[in-house]
Formats: sequence, C-alpha cells, structure tokens
Amino acid sequence: MLDIQWLRNDLKRVTAGLGTRGYPFDPAQFQALESERKEVQVRTQSLQSERNQLAKLIG
Repeated sequence: MLDIQWLRNDLKRVTAGLGTRGYPFDPAQFQALESERKEVQVRTQSLQSERNQLAKLIG
C-alpha cells in the first residue's frame, strides 16, 4: 500500500514508479479526487462546528 503523504508530495515519482511496474495511474484523477476529499472534509468540519454551537445553545 502506498503512503498517502508520499502520493500527495511526490506525485510525479509515484506515477513514474507505478508505470515502470505496469500499474496505470492517472495523476489528474488522483488530484481531482483529492480536491473533492478536501472539500468534503471542510464541509464536514463546518457542520460539526455548527452542531457543537447548537448543542451549547440547547444545553
């Protein structure tokens, strides 16, 4: 299994390395999915914050 931090930080090397081993890897698709993941994470944190604020109001 590949380390996600390594994928994020060294995408060119990962793509080249996987290619030499015969594994197809689309860096553009990875970046699109990573961008979507970040958006979902931000939205989740925003909703959690809102939930916590409402919980404080309720008591």
